Amino acid sequence: MEYIPLVIGYILIAVLALWLVIKTRGLDLLKFAAITIVLAYGIIIFYIFPHFLGWPITQKPPDKSQIWSYLIVEPKSPEEGSVYFWILSFKETIPRSYRIPYDRELHKQLLEAQKEQKNEPGSYLLLQRGKKSDKKDAGDGSQPIDINIKAIFPRSVLTKEVLKILGND
Repeated sequence: MEYIPLVIGYILIAVLALWLVIKTRGLDLLKFAAITIVLAYGIIIFYIFPHFLGWPITQKPPDKSQIWSYLIVEPKSPEEGSVYFWILSFKETIPRSYRIPYDRELHKQLLEAQKEQKNEPGSYLLLQRGKKSDKKDAGDGSQPIDINIKAIFPRSVLTKEVLKILGND
């Protein structure tokens, strides 16, 4: 629903530009400007639209995030393969979808953490970025990201919090 104003705005600009092009004589500069604006707006919408629709983004996931779900697509060739995450950052209130290049070590970490978590009600997976992932990359999701996954159990977190409250660190 958030994208409806964008679509309506594009349709209005496109109709106005086409009307100007069809009905006016001369004013070639104005026609050129109108067509350019419509084209630029269409290109911008093309690149922004997937973010509104919930397609996974290829940016680095936020550090210390809760993993709600994941899907591992193993590579058939060296260039293929991805790990898709549905992540909730502790700083945000809305989860986000991320695509990370496939990495065998990450695959193993996810499976091991899931086995640990399996029989513990209320547990969740925590994603933490490693030191290597702080380096600059292309931002297009083509380079592996150093990620650590671990299972968090409510009993261990509550026990630590209770010890802090009691002053028995």
